[in-house]
Amino acid sequence: MNATSPLEEALPWSPADGRKVLVCDSVETDGNFLLHTFACQALRGDSGNQVWWITGRPLTERQVATALKKIGSEVAATYLRSNNETSPLRITCTATDIAARIQGDQEPHFGSEEYLREIYRRLKSWIYSSEESSNESCCWIILDDITSLASNLGDAGLVFKFVDSIQSLATRRKNLGVITRCSLELDQILLKTEQVDESKDKTGWFGAGGLAQKQGIKRRHQETIPWERVIESNDIF
Repeated sequence: MNATSPLEEALPWSPADGRKVLVCDSVETDGNFLLHTFACQALRGDSGNQVWWITGRPLTERQVATALKKIGSEVAATYLRSNNETSPLRITCTATDIAARIQGDQEPHFGSEEYLREIYRRLKSWIYSSEESSNESCCWIILDDITSLASNLGDAGLVFKFVDSIQSLATRRKNLGVITRCSLELDQILLKTEQVDESKDKTGWFGAGGLAQKQGIKRRHQETIPWERVIESNDIF
């Protein structure tokens, strides 16, 4: 598969079909190539599609746009030359944004919940505006590594609610899709939690995924799983 061949030929999802997708990293590779390839395909030609890329990794807007440009995205190339509100590509780098806010004088007491609420309000405004201007195009929200975002904010539960709220918006709209990536090999972690008695594990908590968190789910094999696995999705790759 490469950036010039239609992604729908390799995977059962299309830029024209808004849906919820969870991309999980594996020990062999991470899911970044899927996100970049899909975004490039979604923004190609005169599709009218729009993409809002939200990354939790320590990247700048220019780095994200440059990665898309390298695989042939003309929209990303235009974004690099003249970033403006009318571009079909928008990029929010939460790690650099959070650092700038904490170090600056404008927000001496940074609040994680209010920060995510602000992003959510901006996303809703963007979605409503897109719906008014076009009926055929599809809006895509790409959440690049929620595991890193949870580590940066120090609150996995808060990030889970944030993602769940965004996915609820997508459920009510056929022209809105959400691609969520988490940087953990969830299947291996799930296997570990099924075989290990958590009450006897003294290793402690490490990272956003770390030891699985208790979930109020009736099915026995889902009582103790990584929080990212609970994120409801139509497809998992």
